[in-house]
Amino acid sequence: MVCNLLFVTLRLMVVNPIRYMLMKKLLLALFLSVFSLELLNAQEVTFNDQKELVLKEVIKDSTLTKSQIFTAVQLMLSDWHPNTNSKNTIDYSDLTTGTIITKGQYWLGFHKSNLMYGYNVLADFSCTIRMKDGKYQVLLKVPTITLSWSAGNTDDEKVDVVHVYPSYDGYKTSHYLTKKPLTEFGPKVPDAMRTIFQSIKYSVMQNAEKNDF
Repeated sequence: MVCNLLFVTLRLMVVNPIRYMLMKKLLLALFLSVFSLELLNAQEVTFNDQKELVLKEVIKDSTLTKSQIFTAVQLMLSDWHPNTNSKNTIDYSDLTTGTIITKGQYWLGFHKSNLMYGYNVLADFSCTIRMKDGKYQVLLKVPTITLSWSAGNTDDEKVDVVHVYPSYDGYKTSHYLTKKPLTEFGPKVPDAMRTIFQSIKYSVMQNAEKNDF
């Protein structure tokens, strides 16, 4: 099917430039659809025995050494800012074992509860990267969601992620205003976490191209 589309595209490029542009957009859409499907399959959402949301992927590249992967991941994590309210720290880093563990909070968004204040919604996560020559595994776990009141005059609410994904199950917190932000942002947790995978893979790919690695 793809070969046929390429043949038709080449003919259109010569005969009809306008149709060629339309076909070019069709091929791009097809590529993005296939890529997105592979990404979702590679990072299937599961729950472990501790009821943590789990995403895992093994990335293979025979051209990379363990040392290259290790350096790239460290560089990415030391300056990783997907948004201003997310944060992470490296808890463990050892080249001999080929393991890096980072923990943090990923900001999912803000839910305005009244005219002045609302909740910052954050996914609490841990990410373990294990590496060998030619491949590395990214294992990401989300145990809880944190609701932080923007006025700062109340304690944060923590809710087990199992109560909000795939949808909010009505779990009652100490404040009734948490229902809407949990309903809104709970289903978005996996997609937000997938950006961490993408950041790691991009860093490894980019740094592997540098000779002074």
